[in-house]
Parts: sequence; C-alpha cells; structure tokens
Amino acid sequence: MHPELLSLFLFMLGTGCSPGPNNIVASYSGFNFGILKTLPHMLGVIFGFTLMVSILNFGLINIFKIYPLLQEVLKIFGSMFLIYLAYKIAFSKKNSEEKKQNPVKFIETFLFQFL
Repeated sequence: MHPELLSLFLFMLGTGCSPGPNNIVASYSGFNFGILKTLPHMLGVIFGFTLMVSILNFGLINIFKIYPLLQEVLKIFGSMFLIYLAYKIAFSKKNSEEKKQNPVKFIETFLFQFL
C-alpha cells in the first residue's frame, strides 16, 4: 500500500469536516432551497474535491518533484490572485439586483474546487 494514501485520507477527512466555504454555501442553499435542490451542490463538492486531491497526489506531485521552481511560481501567482480577489471584493459596489432564485449547480461547484 502507498504510504501517501493514509495522509491523503486524513487530509480529506479533516478538510471535509471543516466549516469551509463549501459547507457554508451548502447550509445556506439547504436553508433557502431545500435539501433536494442542494444535493447537486453537495455532490459537486464531493466529486470535485476528490478528483482535485487525487490528481495532485498521483500526478502533479511527480512534476513538482522534478521541477520545484514550478511550485514557487504557483505560490506567487496564487498569492497575487488572492490579493486581486480581495481587492475586487473590498471595492465592489452594492448590487441592488434581486436575489438569485436558483441554487448553485453541480458543474459550478465541481469547477469551484479547482479554484
């Protein structure tokens, strides 16, 4: 058995039970739209996160071992992207449009995991 499978399982268990953005959005959606309309959101989180962690664990980790500079470049660009998002959120104008009447869809949540 691969020794990284235990660490992968513990990481997924810890992050799956934490009050992260996915859990907060799922609880909001469940409260406003009901459990049945929230199921696609929850399935998108489960399948997207599992696929992302599996790709990182079994594929990209080898690339990062060969090219460690790539990981540093990703850290820098990822930090710049987070600063950009924080700026956009901090200086956004109030939206006076109506609330969205549909919950988040499966594909939106699935792709959100990779962001």
